Formats: sequence, structure tokens, C-alpha cells
Amino acid sequence: MTSRQRNLIWTLIWLSVAFAALLIFWCFRLRSIYVEEQFSEISTSAWMFHPHFAGWFTKPFSLYRMDYPEWNSQYRSFIRPTECLSYYVMSLFFGTNYAAYLISNYLYQAGTCALTFYIAAEVLKLDRRLAHLLAFLVFVSPAYGQQQTFLISFAVDPMAGFFVIASIAFFLREKFVWAWVLIALAVGAKEPAWPFPIIMAVLVLFQANKQLSKRLLTSLAFLLPLVGIIALRAYAFGLAGALKSDQGGGGGQGLSAAGHVAHFQIVSRLLTALAKWPLGVLTESQQYDARILSVFRYWGYTINAIFWISLLAFSAWAVYRRGVGSAGVQNIGQTLKALVSKYGFATCAAVALAAASLIFPLRFAGDPRYGAPTYPLIFLSIGIVLAQRPGLWTRFVCVSLLASIGIYGFVLRVSDATHGREVFRTEWQLVAGYRQAIENAGSHPLFVIDDATGGEINSEAIQKFYGPQAKVVRLNDLFKDRDCLLMPEHGEPPVHLDVTAQRISDHSIVVHSEITGCGSHNFLGVPQLPAGKLERTDQGFLMSYQIDPRSSPQPTSGRRELEVTIENAPADSIIVVPDFEHRTYKVVPINDIQKAPATVASSHKDGGQRSGS
Repeated sequence: MTSRQRNLIWTLIWLSVAFAALLIFWCFRLRSIYVEEQFSEISTSAWMFHPHFAGWFTKPFSLYRMDYPEWNSQYRSFIRPTECLSYYVMSLFFGTNYAAYLISNYLYQAGTCALTFYIAAEVLKLDRRLAHLLAFLVFVSPAYGQQQTFLISFAVDPMAGFFVIASIAFFLREKFVWAWVLIALAVGAKEPAWPFPIIMAVLVLFQANKQLSKRLLTSLAFLLPLVGIIALRAYAFGLAGALKSDQGGGGGQGLSAAGHVAHFQIVSRLLTALAKWPLGVLTESQQYDARILSVFRYWGYTINAIFWISLLAFSAWAVYRRGVGSAGVQNIGQTLKALVSKYGFATCAAVALAAASLIFPLRFAGDPRYGAPTYPLIFLSIGIVLAQRPGLWTRFVCVSLLASIGIYGFVLRVSDATHGREVFRTEWQLVAGYRQAIENAGSHPLFVIDDATGGEINSEAIQKFYGPQAKVVRLNDLFKDRDCLLMPEHGEPPVHLDVTAQRISDHSIVVHSEITGCGSHNFLGVPQLPAGKLERTDQGFLMSYQIDPRSSPQPTSGRRELEVTIENAPADSIIVVPDFEHRTYKVVPINDIQKAPATVASSHKDGGQRSGS
């Protein structure tokens, strides 16, 4: 059996073992408790919702949009045709069994592990034992923590990472046609893949023994997917939206705000990003115990500082030695050609692509989930360095980084199977109650106060998912601090909602909410409420607000009250509120006080019918 055949067999073994491990977790820990909550993405792509395929290239990939457009009209302007295609294919196989959609996520993760082994052992010719280690580190990397294992809406990160690594596997072997197809799919999946076509286009120019015209054409071809996706966004959202993450005005701040911040803030942001990467420090998450994050935060900051200082020192030494001290090397271009000639195209390209993989995480100081293509390439680059038998300090830095990422990712994986599962079980119980309330309401207007589930899902997405008869209006959101994230199985919940609903006329309802505990009233996506009278409309209903204290979100201590008057509310209106004690949503009884006139304030004082949770 040849070495290539052994490597292929080991690649298949890695694919099978990694996929089987994730599938076992899904079968025994996840499938029975999963409840789909991301209507906005599914309803634009799954076959049963009759998607318009052209819309995958000309419209946002989802119906995400804030529910308070008068106060913040931002919405997601990402165009991601590959993600839409993935949802469509999954819907053909699994229909409305949304838990099974996660299988595609696990295939992407297992495929990335297997490809990492193949690139290390077969393409880069690293020691097979080292290749096995790198594949294992990819499997436990922090890129697959957080929501990546639990939610299909986050499968786009592993998907983009898989297509990037698959493209690189062909690119390093100079199989540029397949590399182009796969990188085009990656670019159409998510934005962290965008830097790779640029670096690939540059690397093609440094190929040896290739005609200049052929290199130029190939280089331009690799740029086409990126140019195409930016052109589509410019067509759909205008030039201002070609590179921004959000569109719309309102009161929010998109990426354009970065151009107006002071220089010291930009420097501070860059230092924050350098402190978080390449380890991928996660500063906060509802899914993990705060003590775990605290330990790895300071550990990560230390390892990252050692890495960047060492890299800076090595780069300065290399520039001096090769750019100044070496005869015949006069510029960067000649230096790069000399490196390609010495180490080979595949080795130099792998290191360059690893550097490119850090562009997106550093630009946005992103969480580890943005590192799906980053971690495999960092591991491969470290493997290349270790194979050169470097000095003691270089070996220490490389091994420390590998060990730190491996331990960090392994701890997060274990926490996902225990604490993380409980977090999502609690959340999905509420989601089940939310969905049941929508189904029970039928065509009756449903008003949700202190919503803890809806997130960025707006009325348009709900109507597409449940049918045009669904009329769901979110009055406000509930903000919870860290003490409220995991509700206890028994006993009093740490946040208590006291809600009254009263009909004051044939077409008007007043809803009053008072919060005690570690929660407060919030309007998701609204950083600052406008001055003056607070009014908004939704589906023909007019809502007028009185909120004390007047902020979004409110503080989670002291007095927190909200009163909303709903105009044009018919007699069959339904109001629901989260019930944390039973982890569901329950109906708030509407007290008709038309026959006993009284002011809203006095009725509250006298104690109308309340729904506590």
C-alpha cells in the first residue's frame, strides 16, 4: 500500500470517526430537546416555503430585521446564496424535521478535520503523527463551541470553513479549477471567506515555470467570486451597503460608525483584537460558566501576547536578514520568489493563507466561531514550523499555542455536553411555549410583552412561517443579566414579571408590566430611545409607551415599569408573557373596565388582574 493510499484511508477514518462522535451527541443529547427558533432563515430558503431562487442573489439571506423600525431600521444586508442552497438541500432530505438539519453542520466539522489531516500528511508531507494531532485539535477547536453545535443558523460558520479548507486542499496541489469552485461556494457562504480569493490571486502570480498571461488570467479568475458578491450587494443595497453589515438608518450604529470614532478608539479596538487572537478568547457567553471564561481569558491574553511579540521579533529579524543582508534580494517580490523556490509553493501558500485567515477575526475582534477556517490553517502553519526543527523558543511558542487552543477547545466541548445543553434546553422550552402560543392564536391578534424568545425574528418572518393569518406583534423585549440566563429547575426564578392587561375602550387595551429581579424592559436593537412621545405601528396597530426609567435596556435593579396602550385592538386580541416558573408563555387575562371607569394609574393601584411569572 502506497503512502498516498494510507493517507486517503486515514482521511476517511477521520471523517467517519468525527462525524460519528457528533452524531452520537446529537442522537442522545440533542435531538429529543431541539426546538427550531430561527424562522427567518428557513422561511427564505426551504423548499416548502417556495423560495425564489433569484432572491438568493439579490436579497438578504434571511428575514432578520429589528421589530422597531421607527427607532432603529437596521436589517441584515448579507447575501449568502450558498447558505440558502444548504437550507434548500436539507429541506429536501428532512422536510420539517429541523433538528436533522444539524447533521449538515456535523458533516462540515468532520470534513474539516479530515481535510486538515490530508493536507498535513499528503500535501505538506508532515509526519503522520503530527497530522493526526492537528486533525484532533481541529475537532476540539473553539470554532465549534458556542451555538455551532446546537443551532442550524450557526452552521454557516463551519460550512464556510469547510469550503475554504477544501478549496485550499486543491489549491496547494495547484488544481485551480476545483479550488475556484470551492472558494466561490465559501465566498457565497459567509464573509470570513472573503480574504482568501485575494491571497490566492496573489499567490498564483508567484508560481514558477508558468506563463505570465496564464498566471494573470488565473489570478483574475480567483477574484471573480469576491467581485461578484460585492456587486450583488451593491445592486441590492446600493454602494453604501456593498461592504457594510447592516442597512438602514434609525438610531443604530453600523460599521460606518467606525469612520467617526477617535484614533485612540481604533487603536484600542486593534489591541483588543490582538489580545483575543489567535487563541480566540471568548469574553462572554450565556452558554459557559463565567469562571471558565475568566480563566481562559487571562490565559489566552498571555499566550496571544507571547505569540505576537515573538512573531514581530522574528519578522524584524527575517526582514533584516533577507531584505538587507542577502545579496541579490532587492525587494519583497524577489524575497517571496526566493521563499517559494526554497520551501515550495504549497508550504509558502499555506502560511500565507493562514495569515489571511486572521484578517476577519482581527478586523472585528470576533468570537472563536469566526475561526472555522482560521484554526486549521494556524495548526498547519505551526506544523510546518515544527517540521523545520526550529530553535527552543520557537518550539516553545508553537507548542504552547497548540496546547492552549487544544485544552481551551476541549473544555468548551465538554461544557457544551453538560452546562451548554441545559442552557439550550431551558431556552427551547420557552421557544416551544412561544410557538405554541402563535399556533393557538390562529388568526387572532397576538401581542407579546416582555418577549424572551423572538430575537430578530419579525412579523414578516412569522407570517411566512405560520401563514398570512398569523398576526404577532412584539410590544417589547426582556433584557436579562448574567444571573438570569439559566433558570433554576425548581423554586422561584431570579426574574419576576407582573403584568396587567385592561380594556379601556372598544378598541384600546392598556398593558402594564413591572419587573423585579435581574431583568428589565428592552427594545432589541434600539441603543437609545428617541426623545418625546414614544409611538410605533405594526400591522395596523398603534402602540404608545410610557417607560420608567426611560432607557433601552433599563437597569436591572430598582423600579422598572412599562405601560403600553394598544389602539385598534379588536375584542379577540390575545396577550402573552413569558412564564419562567413553568418555562413557557401564558395568556394575560384582559380585564374589561369600560363599565367601571377609572384611570389607568388608579386601576393599577387598586390591583387589577395580574399575571406573574
